[in-house]
This record gives sequence, C-alpha cells and structure tokens, in this order.
Amino acid sequence: MPEIGETTRRDRVSLGGRMRIVWSSCPECGKERWCPVKTPNQLCQRCSTRRIQPLGAKAKKPKQSINQTGAGNRQWKGGRKCTNGYICVLIYSNNPYYPMAQATGYVLEHRLVVAQELGRCLLPQEKVHHKDGDKTNNTKSNLELLSQADHNTYKQMCAHCELRKEVRLLKWRIKELNLQLQKQLI
Repeated sequence: MPEIGETTRRDRVSLGGRMRIVWSSCPECGKERWCPVKTPNQLCQRCSTRRIQPLGAKAKKPKQSINQTGAGNRQWKGGRKCTNGYICVLIYSNNPYYPMAQATGYVLEHRLVVAQELGRCLLPQEKVHHKDGDKTNNTKSNLELLSQADHNTYKQMCAHCELRKEVRLLKWRIKELNLQLQKQLI
C-alpha cells in the first residue's frame, strides 16, 4: 500500500494513461485513493455528491429512478395486463406459484386460479379450459383442468356447432339424473 504523498504515473499502477498521480486522502472522510497531482486534496466522489448546500439554497428533489417497479412506477397499471385475449397477473418470486410465471413475472390468471384451487403449480402439459369460451371470465366455476388430448377435442369443436351443444345437453342430463338418484337414496 502506498504512503500519503507518494507520486507515480497512472500506467504504473494499472490505471489508463500516463498522467502523474499522487496517493492522497479525502479531507472529509479520510478515504485514501490516487488523485491527479494538480488537485491532491480534493473530495472523493462520495463526499462531493453529499456536499451540504449553502444556507438559503433550495434543496433539490431526488430524481425518480427510471427502473422503479411496481406501484412506484408512473406507468403502473395494477400488475394486470391482457395478452392475446387472456388476462395476465404479475406475481413475485416469493409467491409459491412463481414457477408457473413467464420470464417477465406474469402468469396467466386462469392457470393461477386453478392452481390456487388445487394447491399446487400446474404442469406445462396441463391445460385450463374456459367452459363458456370467454377468455376473460376466470371464475372457478367457468374453468376446468384438462389433459392436452381433451383440450384439443374441445378446441376442434366450435362454440356454435351441434356436436358441442349435444355434449353440453348430455352432461346436463347426466347431472340431473345423478341428483334424482341421490334424492331416491336418501
């Protein structure tokens, strides 16, 4: 470690250039560092930015950081956005469902609702189907967990075709028959 007042050239202490420098200490904090020979007793960078303003001078407001996230950002929209008709919700790394999130930290809301209902993260091959076909209706009663094959079957049937109507009618009929059966057994 050099002694206070020792002089050398910048290139001899692995600094760029050939200017003459002196080992000096900051007059306020005492931090030792290399300084130009012309200004050996100048303040270090930290002390010069914390310099107390003269009396009567207005204090400047600190600038808002450009990288502020969440509610501190002026463009914050509540952590929800719409992508391809689906609602996405921002979750943070301390959330147990964070492994389901995309690289941006957003997770599809319908997948999050079903995962919370099951109490576990969904696998990528598990699909969540909107029963009424409305991608923004993410109520528990409107969502069902399907395998990839079952979801493909649903996708192939359009919302208005007769086959889909028939499937809905048969499901309703099965439900009604089960209710009647339960009433008879009681």
